Amino acid sequence: VNVPDTINIADEENSAQFEISVPSPDEDFSYSCFFETDEVNGLIKFYIYYFEDQIPKNKENKIKDLILEQNLQCLTGQFQIVDSEPGKFIRYYTGISVKDIASKDPNYSGEFQISPKLFRNIFEDGCIYMNIFIGEFKEILNKKIN
Repeated sequence: VNVPDTINIADEENSAQFEISVPSPDEDFSYSCFFETDEVNGLIKFYIYYFEDQIPKNKENKIKDLILEQNLQCLTGQFQIVDSEPGKFIRYYTGISVKDIASKDPNYSGEFQISPKLFRNIFEDGCIYMNIFIGEFKEILNKKIN
């Protein structure tokens, strides 16, 4: 994918964040994806934000029902409502514990290295779930309230 990305490493070097913008399958909009690492707690977290449409107050309960339904279908991760300025948005979140599985070698080489396939699996699964969810989310947003 030919999109800009950034890596932000915290001053204490115990955490980092990688951000990438990913186009939707029809390229009508893009998702904001974030990998975060927390070396102190041995966590890798992955978020996909959809900022194109805010959740209107009058449709919030319908969206919550959709989230509950979709979260029961997800084998990994979950959908959440994020309340931030200027409104409420959708995100997908998943995380894994990798505590004590990384190589002790400062160069992270050796048999205990975390496989890049792990990151690819998290990313691909999240994008699949998000693409399905956003279609249904948009249907709710476009439906007139009786």
